[in-house]
Amino acid sequence: KIGRSVPYLQMIRAPDQLYEMAMPDVAGITNAIEEMYAEHLSLKRGGQMALAKRENEISQFNEWIEATCSLSVVRDKFKSLLVNAYLEFEARMNGKQMIFSSPPPISGAYE
Repeated sequence: KIGRSVPYLQMIRAPDQLYEMAMPDVAGITNAIEEMYAEHLSLKRGGQMALAKRENEISQFNEWIEATCSLSVVRDKFKSLLVNAYLEFEARMNGKQMIFSSPPPISGAYE
């Protein structure tokens, strides 16, 4: 949220690998670093536009943290995850009990 995102230049695949690898965009990374350094120098000189931009980025970052990482959000996500895991476990145990409680087949694949 604070910083620059530089998309990859291209994806490559080694002949013996199952996955692709991202090739970085070196020129794009260089431009992003130069832009951030210029903002840094502007902040050091007391540039009001750079300061306002930085304060806005920090405000957006804080809102994002609150919306995604607050105690209540994390608690609710873990609660949902644990409930789903319990229901899945219960369904598997019920299926296992059903399989083992019935008699073995007397026809079909065993003939």
